[in-house]
Amino acid sequence: MSTARKGCRLSALLSARDNLGDTVAQALPATYAVEAGRKVMDGLLCADVAGLLGTHVASGGAYLVLGSALLSLYEHVTRPRST
Repeated sequence: MSTARKGCRLSALLSARDNLGDTVAQALPATYAVEAGRKVMDGLLCADVAGLLGTHVASGGAYLVLGSALLSLYEHVTRPRST
């Protein structure tokens, strides 16, 4: 599947979301990347969407830290029971 098709499916999904979906979508890093991509394709410069890209990087970093902490916790919890 091409990247363009993946992007279109994600864009269609985000545009057809309900209230709960809207709340969840704002927590996903892809939401900001799609919005920034749309604005760049409409003719804005990357500097004009720097805030969206910064939010994308920050939320991705937060997920990375959370995932690493959970992985460390799971390893710590399961290590005593391993054989």
